[in-house]
Amino acid sequence: MVNFLHLSDIHFREYSNDNFDTDGDLRNEIELDAKRFAETHFVPDAILVSGDIAFSGQEDEYSIAKDWLSNLASLVKCEETSVWCVPGNHDVDQSVIKKSKVLESTQAEVRNVANTQSNELDSYLRSLITDELATEFLFKPIEQYNKFAATFGCEILPEKQVWQEKFILDDGSELRLNGLMSTLCSNHLDNEKGFIVVGEYQIPEREDGVVDVIMCHHPHDWIRSSTGFFNKANSRAHLQLFGHKHIQSMDRMNDSLHLVAGAVHPDKRESNWVPRYNWISISIEVDSSRKLKIRVYPRIWSEDKTQFQTDHNRCEGREFLDYVFELPMWERQLSENIVVDVSGNQANDENGMSTSIDHVPEGKAMDPARTLAYRFFGLSHTQRIEIAIRLKLLNDTDEGIEDHELYNRIFDRAKTGDVLSQLWDAIEHEYSDGKHDQNPFD
Repeated sequence: MVNFLHLSDIHFREYSNDNFDTDGDLRNEIELDAKRFAETHFVPDAILVSGDIAFSGQEDEYSIAKDWLSNLASLVKCEETSVWCVPGNHDVDQSVIKKSKVLESTQAEVRNVANTQSNELDSYLRSLITDELATEFLFKPIEQYNKFAATFGCEILPEKQVWQEKFILDDGSELRLNGLMSTLCSNHLDNEKGFIVVGEYQIPEREDGVVDVIMCHHPHDWIRSSTGFFNKANSRAHLQLFGHKHIQSMDRMNDSLHLVAGAVHPDKRESNWVPRYNWISISIEVDSSRKLKIRVYPRIWSEDKTQFQTDHNRCEGREFLDYVFELPMWERQLSENIVVDVSGNQANDENGMSTSIDHVPEGKAMDPARTLAYRFFGLSHTQRIEIAIRLKLLNDTDEGIEDHELYNRIFDRAKTGDVLSQLWDAIEHEYSDGKHDQNPFD
């Protein structure tokens, strides 16, 4: 079983958490409700945010977001590194676009191709993404988002427009979480449906023993793309998570559940102001057939009680909704050095040691490399550079590159030079929280 805490459209502002921030009370109630839920139901394997973390894509907004998400993770006993997000239109710094006629014109041409020659869209996008000068200004509006997301390993780059993370399901098969980018053409004009462009190439290829989940800020009715994009998404991803609309809906489309999340912080001027968030549990059931069960626990703000509670109306008196999908039969392949007992009750490795073949390590274990990145980005710029210099992990070719790319180079050099253990120790030396006493690279 794999469990998620799902948030969307938080819209952190630079004044979030000041004395006049009434949304701070909402966030406090989410913390209290989420903590109780995790204690009585299940601990999430990850916290998912389907876009609009910030309100205007500014650095201060992401600093507040990181602190809040870290605290929320602690309250629900989730690894603080296990946050996965995609950018939304509010994560785009619109001031960057308004200052650039070249950028506005390029975005307009992408929309034109999507509207008039949708079958040529991927080819046209490829020509832009492989143009270094074009990508420099196309990705500039989400620069601050990327600095924030790099902490969690889900930044969006020209060569990495889709991030993926895998989790283990009940029968040993994999759940693959795919984060899609829908903000390439997002600007101050995209307040109408059809202004958002997403390439078909972002949809994952089908793989045996893998259940795909897609997370994208904009729902399908806001996207312009090829017919193949929509057909592949609905036939390959059994769960698609969206945000943007601020109004929650759950609709089954062929072999896929479209969950459009309500907003954590909808605008109070909206007529349907109803803060929401969700818990999601995904499992495999095998008897005469193999089934995927998606259980959604929608949480909704109660005006009378001034707290979050089960959405009883939507759940028809229960606290969850179930969606079941048929899956092809699949058997977990044991490694070649495992010999299965004919009784089917146990397996022996090449040393004769017995191991249960029924036990599957479900969910997600701590990823040392991901934790290393998270802790590294938690340090000041000066601390990061001093560590890299001390371990001789910098050279002249690094001048002027973005922080996330610099870290990738530092990590690769540490791995190649067999100094990951020293890098871990140097980073942890700068902290005094004692969270990671054991070095996983020793």
